[in-house]
Amino acid sequence: MTFSTNPITAGLPIPFLPKYRVDECLDQIRECFTAGWTGLGFKTLEFETAWKTSTWLPHAHFLCSSTAGLHLAFHIPKSELDWRDGDEIRWKSSGITRTW
Repeated sequence: MTFSTNPITAGLPIPFLPKYRVDECLDQIRECFTAGWTGLGFKTLEFETAWKTSTWLPHAHFLCSSTAGLHLAFHIPKSELDWRDGDEIRWKSSGITRTW
């Protein structure tokens, strides 16, 4: 068991101590750099496949920005449900406004 060295909690057990697998992460990054690929690509496909397998979902599409996700969130119903430019969309506010 690992114990805290913080002056306030000294001697108390730490119930969860994350173990960072730095070498594994660096190996994955090195593989991308060696292949000459630093954008969405083969690692993204591997991750999407692993995500679908672990969640039992038929589809997974990881994006590089929230803007891309918002675009798809409106594009798909527009093409599938015949939404038109200028149609009004209403939804409940989440109550949290991000400012950064």
